[in-house]
Amino acid sequence: MPCFPSSVTVCHGVFLSTLGVMFYLSLYWLVQDAVTATPLGRRLVVNYSLTRADVTEISHKCKSQPAAASGDTERESPSSSTQLRDHCRSQPRADTRSAHRAISGRYDSRHCYERLRHQGLRLRYATQLVRDRLVIAMPRTARSPPAVSNLLLPGPSTDLTQTSSEPDIPSVIIEPELRKITTRAKRTRGVDLIPGSEFTQFRIEIKEMLSSWKTEQEVTMSKLVKEVSDLKVQNEKIHKTNVDIEKALEFMNGQYEEMRTKIGILENERSLYNDNILRLEMKVEELQNSSKRSIVEFRNIPPERKGNRCRFNVISILSWQGCQC
Repeated sequence: MPCFPSSVTVCHGVFLSTLGVMFYLSLYWLVQDAVTATPLGRRLVVNYSLTRADVTEISHKCKSQPAAASGDTERESPSSSTQLRDHCRSQPRADTRSAHRAISGRYDSRHCYERLRHQGLRLRYATQLVRDRLVIAMPRTARSPPAVSNLLLPGPSTDLTQTSSEPDIPSVIIEPELRKITTRAKRTRGVDLIPGSEFTQFRIEIKEMLSSWKTEQEVTMSKLVKEVSDLKVQNEKIHKTNVDIEKALEFMNGQYEEMRTKIGILENERSLYNDNILRLEMKVEELQNSSKRSIVEFRNIPPERKGNRCRFNVISILSWQGCQC
């Protein structure tokens, strides 16, 4: 539906809001991926949350730690961590909504962890410092902070310049307080491979239906092929008969043309004969007219008698013979 001039601002606002939502979602996933890429970030996914005051305090704590110089060995007494832990326990716990603010503190905690590591503290000790300052905020669940192990604190014989790392981090994170840390929910795979599931039954039904359709289509196609072959044979026969009919029509057309030419010739001859007949009739009339001049008329002849008839016949015969001589 096109946007009219009155609704241009509404369409523009909707477009900008969708762009903003997509931008914040992409930023959220990028930050989450960046945090979960470190061992500390894996422990701070959902169960822990940092406030800005906590991050500021930990940052000051990191700045107050002296940097480890080459060849120098500096140690921190265990009392500093214990005091920090007691201070955290004395602080009121955050409500359940503080867990949703973990996104804003993840990048700060990671940054603080990087600064702690660059200052020469050990990996486990830096993690313990940040974890002691976090407030566990789980919905409808009251938890106490994890117990501080003496192994995580630097002893009198521990060298801060020496650092260690665990190559197989997933196998190390098996502590009881870290078992229920949630990770990113992923789509389950292999559901279609479970026997007896709805999806497998649906697949089987679809396959059976498709196979039945295939058989029906094959039967119909075979019938159609047979009918088409019969139609081809009939078409060939009809084509042959049509060719014969065309030849016969061509022959008849030739004969008709010959007869037409002959009839034309006969008509011409008839017209000539008519002209000749007319000429002959005219000549006969002319002869008749010319013969009338030489006709001898006998007038006042008495009627013929019976006795004189023989005499007249004799006279006529003699006159005829005399003319021939």
